[in-house]
Amino acid sequence: MQTQHTKTSSSTTDNIADYFCSVCFRAYSSRKTYKRHLSYAHQIKLQTRTEYNHNQVPDPLDANWYCSACKTSYKTRNKYRTHCRRIHRLILPPAAKTFKNPNAEIDIQDPKNLYCAKCDVRVKRRDSFVRHMKNIHKVVLPRKGFPNPDAIIDKNDPNLYCAKCEMNLSSKQAFIRHATNIHKL
Repeated sequence: MQTQHTKTSSSTTDNIADYFCSVCFRAYSSRKTYKRHLSYAHQIKLQTRTEYNHNQVPDPLDANWYCSACKTSYKTRNKYRTHCRRIHRLILPPAAKTFKNPNAEIDIQDPKNLYCAKCDVRVKRRDSFVRHMKNIHKVVLPRKGFPNPDAIIDKNDPNLYCAKCEMNLSSKQAFIRHATNIHKL
């Protein structure tokens, strides 16, 4: 269920009808009391109100990520571009990917490596690193080697044992899925 919290008037002076909670059907006399109500009663946080010059259009390519209309700086290019799209309703082309160290080499052979030298980003888990490499750099990392790469897999093994991986699987369906997806059998 989606709740609506609306400011019913567009006047610049606070009016009792300006801040109305459509869940509780209560009106509040100031933005401060309305925000406090939403926070405590409904765990909703309103975005801070920013006054800006409606006649000035920000430069979405500003190298400092500074919005001249709102007189606000942003920490990242993505946050600045999101601001330009949402607040100023600018239609922006996809951003070109830029890397801090575009010529850096990334060690993809080391299974313990969780650092992307091109982006200067360290992640905490291997699956996050693999996803980063795939989505950002379009690099698919090699799978871990098999403990017994020359073994022959018997699809009819009653123990559901994969000789290449040296592991038992829990069901016939899991065994067939493993053999198909991992070993391409």
